[in-house]
Amino acid sequence: MTRSGDARDPRRLQAEIAETREALSGTVEELAARTDVKARAAAAIVRAWHRALSLPGAAAGLVRHRRRAS
Repeated sequence: MTRSGDARDPRRLQAEIAETREALSGTVEELAARTDVKARAAAAIVRAWHRALSLPGAAAGLVRHRRRAS
């Protein structure tokens, strides 16, 4: 990880600690988001709602396309 000369440099150690904290905070936030069942369920409902709203237009376009092909 660090060379023996770098290990005693307080500024370098502080920089490494700050980098590690930043990386860990991102990991913790990601894990928290994964365990937030209520938010994930709400997001799934919104995605399903948007898909459902887009279906009538897509179906109408498919019917028009098939009628022209016949």
